[in-house]
Amino acid sequence: MNIIACVKQVPYPDTPASAYGVDNVGKRITLPEDVPLVISPFDENAVEAGLQLKDQVGGRLTTISLATRPADSVIRDLKQTLAMGADEAILLDDPAFAGGDSWSTAHSLAMAIRKVGEYDLILCGLQAADWDAGQVGLGIAEILGLPAATFVTRIEPGDGCVRARCIIENGYDLLELPVPCVLTVASDEALTPRIAPLPGIIKAKKRKIPVWSASDLEADTAVVGASGAKTVLQELALPEFEGVCEFITAEGLDQAAVMLADRLRSEKIL
Repeated sequence: MNIIACVKQVPYPDTPASAYGVDNVGKRITLPEDVPLVISPFDENAVEAGLQLKDQVGGRLTTISLATRPADSVIRDLKQTLAMGADEAILLDDPAFAGGDSWSTAHSLAMAIRKVGEYDLILCGLQAADWDAGQVGLGIAEILGLPAATFVTRIEPGDGCVRARCIIENGYDLLELPVPCVLTVASDEALTPRIAPLPGIIKAKKRKIPVWSASDLEADTAVVGASGAKTVLQELALPEFEGVCEFITAEGLDQAAVMLADRLRSEKIL
């Protein structure tokens, strides 16, 4: 089975909210330089899902990333996927890709997937850990004309198909999709990313990651990056929270409890 997993680099998800700022002129989020960049956790789950399928039925796993941050750090994270067990890794890096939204990013990735050639399964994280849009995977499916399923936590290979367990509100659905298809992978304990073995890390460090430009993809520059974006960011702001503390004065704990309950009922909290 030939599998392609798309990965994105994001700021470390556990970075405290107080570290974030907003550049109102550039309409972008700002972070201190010492905040580490990592593969988005959902994308790590997608890579692990691909590796598990490869372990079961053989084949190849290729990881692809579009550089939205310094290329050197993205290459480092792509080499991490090689150390885990991926067979190939490809970086898309070109000024033409800059400033894209979910749709133009999906278009660039879809063109890269076409260039890769034969594939049976495309895996994406359910959503990225920075913008949480959750649109790129389905955009790739739309552009390539492939069936897709989302919120996937289990994947089983079949005869000319894959079976996916997908989370729904009150349980899960079991879907069978013909290959090739696109699956967006959710977090699940069974998909906890494996720790790369030391020999894999050493070998991956020596690998050279191919870098593809827009011209390598034969992509129309009018539909990638900022030129192909279908959304416009009107305003960006950090949320503001105001807390008000109200003290209850009572003659004892029993009376205070009754007064607190009455107050909560008046606010329709109880």
